[in-house]
Amino acid sequence: MIASGSGQKYILYAIGEIGLVVIGILIALQINNWNEERKKGEIEKSTLNELILALAQDTANINNAIHRLHLRLDDISAVIKHVESKKPYEPKLDTLFVKAYTFHTATFGKYNKAAFELLQERGTDIISNPLLRRMVVEHYTTTFIENEEWFSNLKQVHALEADRLFDHFKITGDLDRGIAMRSSVYNQLLSNETILYPIHHFKALAITAIFILEQYRNETQDVLEMIKDEINK
Repeated sequence: MIASGSGQKYILYAIGEIGLVVIGILIALQINNWNEERKKGEIEKSTLNELILALAQDTANINNAIHRLHLRLDDISAVIKHVESKKPYEPKLDTLFVKAYTFHTATFGKYNKAAFELLQERGTDIISNPLLRRMVVEHYTTTFIENEEWFSNLKQVHALEADRLFDHFKITGDLDRGIAMRSSVYNQLLSNETILYPIHHFKALAITAIFILEQYRNETQDVLEMIKDEINK
């Protein structure tokens, strides 16, 4: 009986020890899971903050591009109004013609992709909110590419119209600095408004570029605000 009682106590003690070990393992696993979730959350927050900075920079660049395009529209309209009013040639047209030409979209379609490329390296699943994840991915893989394609097409059309313009206008000075683009056939231009068609096309291209940029800016801001809401939860 004594031996039997001691054996039972030993078994109970052993079971208790095993139970403590199991509980300890479960606690350790839970702590490890918490740590992993915390690290994942920190990486997600860091990634979202990087996206916020990139999207905010893109928004500022877009607003700057839109502002510059509006200034170019004013220049283009001034050229058209001057010619269509059949006013005599004036020195101010030197720079106005240059500005009308250099509204070009060379930098309007370039945005910060570094944050999204980093997200891709980390894995897009790092963004836990599925709706936000889809919006971010679509913004950079669909909307972004469509925007770049639009501006690539606008640049091609601009180049074609520029060639037509140069058939009638002789460039003098440093074009990059906008020193002068003098008309060699200004009187002919007054009697033949078809020569002015490229300038009209530049105006249409500028208006189109503004519309595209405004749409892209709005979509960029939508993604930006959703990311901010996610971080502030």
